[in-house]
Amino acid sequence: MRSNRISFSHVVRRCLEFTCGFGEKRTPNEFGVLAAPTTNLGDDIQTLAQIEILKNNGIKDYVFVNRERLSGYSGRPVNVLMNGWFMHKIANFPPSNRIFPIFIGVHVANKAIVKDHVTYWKAHQPVGCRDEHTKELFELHNIDAYLSKCPTLSFDKSLFETGSQTNDNNVSKKLGGGAEGYTL
Repeated sequence: MRSNRISFSHVVRRCLEFTCGFGEKRTPNEFGVLAAPTTNLGDDIQTLAQIEILKNNGIKDYVFVNRERLSGYSGRPVNVLMNGWFMHKIANFPPSNRIFPIFIGVHVANKAIVKDHVTYWKAHQPVGCRDEHTKELFELHNIDAYLSKCPTLSFDKSLFETGSQTNDNNVSKKLGGGAEGYTL
């Protein structure tokens, strides 16, 4: 049977092998996923996509990192899949030095988040972008970027379909173990 999803395994492998731009070896063995304290269901779906990517790579333990408080994160060092829309409070960017970012599926709405933090982005390139516009924005500032598209594409279509109808309960059951507290 042909797979209905895009694999992001290479992204997780890159994290495990990566040496950041400051010459420090990436040592955290903990992972995190971004969570956004909004009423936008799309933010929750982005979090579930990150969880699914980790689970597909044998990583079952992770912490939640508040997307809107990245600069204030003070927990243990953690590799964080950084995807989604950046962000309501751009004053809270760049992330704390306790966050080792893996940028995939990034969309930037406010150009200042790139323009004002070129050094940070360059230290953590390449940046996987959700769309061509965001990719071009990074390239404008000589930041290595590629089109990764959206991590929600990693979901197996069968999670959402039973015949021709969407089956929300099916999604929660199949994701299990990482979807507690999420209502689809």
